[in-house]
Amino acid sequence: MKLIYFRCWLCGLVVAVTLGACSKGEPVDLTADNLTACTGCKFHYRVNAQLEGWNIVDGKSRVFTYDQGSDSEHSMYEIVHIEIPTSRKSFVMKGEEIGNGKVAYLFVCPFCNTVAVKPIGGFIQGQKVADNKWLVDATVELAAVHSGDPAGSISFKQYFTPVP
Repeated sequence: MKLIYFRCWLCGLVVAVTLGACSKGEPVDLTADNLTACTGCKFHYRVNAQLEGWNIVDGKSRVFTYDQGSDSEHSMYEIVHIEIPTSRKSFVMKGEEIGNGKVAYLFVCPFCNTVAVKPIGGFIQGQKVADNKWLVDATVELAAVHSGDPAGSISFKQYFTPVP
């Protein structure tokens, strides 16, 4: 009988620790070294937003956007959106978490014969470093939408500020 009570107590402890860890987020240790240098890139975030496919709509989350080249009229560009709960001061996403709809990727090239790709894994971490300023470090692994074949990755590390 004591064994049953001990197992129940142990299971309760495991559940409590797990739920407590999830609500706080994982600790993040980011440094501002090796930031992505990118002329024409934008690193912004929007509060009270969420992802719907690769579109940003009104919602209850924070969406970070890495945008490389979308201001250019006739060149290729790529965009990565990352959605996190607004209450978080730091976050870590890895593996399948990235492919579950909270990360979106868009690549446009008007003169290329490209295959549609989607995020499937990788590692993303972010941390609020000041009012209206976040440091985000991401490597997003991509795969072909129809075949699932690996299609490379995209990486960036930079400060994100609110959309102007």
